[in-house]
Amino acid sequence: MSQDSAFLNLPLEIRHQIYNYFIRVGLKKGVTPYALIPLTNLTGVSQQIRCEVYNMIAAVKKFHISAGIFSDLTLKPLSIATEIRLMNTRTRSCFESLSPEDKCAFGTYVGRDIQNSKDEIKSKEPPAQFNFWRVHVSVFNTHGERRLTADINFQEKEVCVCRPGTLDDDVHDFEKAFINAMLEFTKEEGFNGVTIQDVSRYLEQVTLPNPNGFWTAEEMFEELKEAEDYEQDEDSAVS
Repeated sequence: MSQDSAFLNLPLEIRHQIYNYFIRVGLKKGVTPYALIPLTNLTGVSQQIRCEVYNMIAAVKKFHISAGIFSDLTLKPLSIATEIRLMNTRTRSCFESLSPEDKCAFGTYVGRDIQNSKDEIKSKEPPAQFNFWRVHVSVFNTHGERRLTADINFQEKEVCVCRPGTLDDDVHDFEKAFINAMLEFTKEEGFNGVTIQDVSRYLEQVTLPNPNGFWTAEEMFEELKEAEDYEQDEDSAVS
């Protein structure tokens, strides 16, 4: 679109009203990763329009993301956590069905399969160009139960945590975990909000507490098992 087009000659307030219409249509169910994809047509019109739309979304929209908690008490987007769990189950099932001779050579296969799995997960990541100042995180366990929510304001550096179904008088340590990761994440000069990929990296920097066994082993996700883990399992079985 030419910089002297009739649309760009409209007052900014009018352009914002038009952007708002598209944003409401595209994000009527909230800002989630895949809800942003239809807006790429609008932002691809020109650099000026792209900048104006990005700034509007950052200012008025809150990004919603579901996360899964892992055995080291860090977080990952729930879609990735679920994918990793399925891959672990599939690989474990394959390993246990092998003969003792074939298990010895299984490490090579596991290493290749893990790299392919990581590449597959990476290829599914949605566009990263939208920036946000506010993020809402819902933390789920492996049973699909939401155990924790956190409203994070990167601009004001504030966090509000809620544990559904429990009293909120013991959330300070949970809030501190999100805040500590935020302060580390935003300390770079020129920080201007977070993209979707930034949110994923931020989650991995959050290490949640486990007061009174709040998180149990059977409800936490596991990282992809490496080839050495299977070799150790086989050695243990032999001994």
